[in-house]
Amino acid sequence: GIVFTDIVGSTELRSRRGDDRADALRRDHNALLGSAVTAHSGRVLRWTGDGIKADFPTASAALAAAIAMQRAVTAYRDRPDAVAAFEIRIGIGVGEVVVEGNEAHGIAAIEAARLEPMAAPGEILATDLVRRLGQRRTDATFAELGVFELKGLDEPVAVVRVIDSHQDDATRPLPRTLAI
Repeated sequence: GIVFTDIVGSTELRSRRGDDRADALRRDHNALLGSAVTAHSGRVLRWTGDGIKADFPTASAALAAAIAMQRAVTAYRDRPDAVAAFEIRIGIGVGEVVVEGNEAHGIAAIEAARLEPMAAPGEILATDLVRRLGQRRTDATFAELGVFELKGLDEPVAVVRVIDSHQDDATRPLPRTLAI
């Protein structure tokens, strides 16, 4: 599986907090997400400054890592040493990819890259294939959002929202209609 993440409003955070605090937040973000990737047998292919591109050996590992990332970001808000509260959005795709050095190419990478900006703050979006392959080994439920045309892909893609089974209703993203 391929996972793309992005800090919501990172440019505004940098403007409001200043470069030093924004750099400290980026370091904390990288530590949180990097730990989640490693804990689920993944590898960070690229740090994007305000997100990551990572690959995982299975769809269930990618799903578990994405859920762990969201949990870590939520827990970070309550830490006394937190630089600032922040949220991330995540997109996940799965399929055959070609890995060259620290880059992965293929439909799965394109799907994950297109789903990430479609996700709401604190949300994980995945292809239905990710759900079908990973649902039995993942502590999540899934909400079908529909079939969408993603830029650069010939075929429409069925998209689901990944819902952490342990997330309480107060922190769960509200149901919504996905618009692209």
